[in-house]
Amino acid sequence: MTLARKVTMAVAAAGLVIGAAGAAQASGGAVSGKTVGGCGEASGNYQWFQTGNAGGYPLYKTQWTLTTKDNCADGKGVELRVSYRKWENGAWRDDHMDRTKNPVLKSSGTGADVKDVTIWVCLKGDDKTCAPVR
Repeated sequence: MTLARKVTMAVAAAGLVIGAAGAAQASGGAVSGKTVGGCGEASGNYQWFQTGNAGGYPLYKTQWTLTTKDNCADGKGVELRVSYRKWENGAWRDDHMDRTKNPVLKSSGTGADVKDVTIWVCLKGDDKTCAPVR
């Protein structure tokens, strides 16, 4: 193998490593929020990674690990909700933007092919207490 060929391969490999590292870098970090009235709270880590573009908008993969805390002795408890837009079948779907229709969010997990994600902390069964976790 010629020196020129080896150099070309090394440069190409370096480009792949740099390109992969750039695409894999996460945004986000520590987040927290309190319900309206302060009886519930959530804190932890939320990150997102741009994985491409779809329909003229960035496409993201997300991951989170959050804990909740009940600050009041009212017996309601605390839950996490989510609202987002999802790229499915060649179009952005808005049917996940209503947090009351989405399943309760688990304390840790991942999402894919999404944008406009908001995680909410709420008292169970009381949508008026929901506030964003930022």
